[in-house]
Amino acid sequence: MQFTFIAALIALLIFPVSVTAESSPAQTQPQPAEKQQVKELENGVTYEVINSGSGKTPAPGDRVEVHYHGTLLSGEVFDSSVEREKTSTFNVSRVIPGFSMALLKMKEGDKWRVTIPSDQAYGKQGAGKIGPDETLIFEIELIKVL
Repeated sequence: MQFTFIAALIALLIFPVSVTAESSPAQTQPQPAEKQQVKELENGVTYEVINSGSGKTPAPGDRVEVHYHGTLLSGEVFDSSVEREKTSTFNVSRVIPGFSMALLKMKEGDKWRVTIPSDQAYGKQGAGKIGPDETLIFEIELIKVL
């Protein structure tokens, strides 16, 4: 009898049974929270909102003040205004396409984690610490549209 109880307990741990009232497949298989928060822009660029702002959104010809932290998929930092402890100012259209794409959707005060595929970054040629065909991850904070 004790062996049967233990075997049943092990079976429940290995093959959990869910008892619910009638439900749709969407209710029985929820998406992981991380996947629900990731949004996609054009050309495979994705972002997650870390903080939401409510200020102005830049236009393609605008200059912006930002704080950013750029890493490779390995986690290696290749550039960071955050580590330099000094914000950067530049024209929205003078950075890699994926970075521009994100800035054009952000509002002042927004902070996003943006993943940029290589074809929207430095492509096959790479640049400095960034090798060919590297996907880049940036945390971008839009401080001000100038």
